[in-house]
Amino acid sequence: MSATCNAMSSDQAGQALHLAEQLLALLELEASALAEQDLEQLQTLPGEKQSLLDALEQQQALLADYSPEQTAPLRRVLEQCQAANQRNGRVIHSQQASNKSLLSLLRGGDERLSTYTPLGSRTSAPSLSLGLA
Repeated sequence: MSATCNAMSSDQAGQALHLAEQLLALLELEASALAEQDLEQLQTLPGEKQSLLDALEQQQALLADYSPEQTAPLRRVLEQCQAANQRNGRVIHSQQASNKSLLSLLRGGDERLSTYTPLGSRTSAPSLSLGLA
């Protein structure tokens, strides 16, 4: 490979690596926003992530013919991105399940709170009122 071509591949690999590192930083920011329940921050992140993914996809297409040694650092960062994205997905899923359960409780439709009448039929648990003994 000529020095010009080698420099070009190094530059393209470097650009792709930089994009992947930006994506990883954004995923870490998302994890922090999830932990802090920062809804404002969480609303801005999907667009930023998509822009980075689009740019990264274009770079990866250019790197398709490069050697594994040239793309190894990129692959490592992309694996970290995948792990961070999966972790964030699990947190989001858990929070959604919790919110659904809380909403169901507020609406009074939680099946787990039903009781049985003396005749054996199911009934919703009565609402608890303060001041009743």
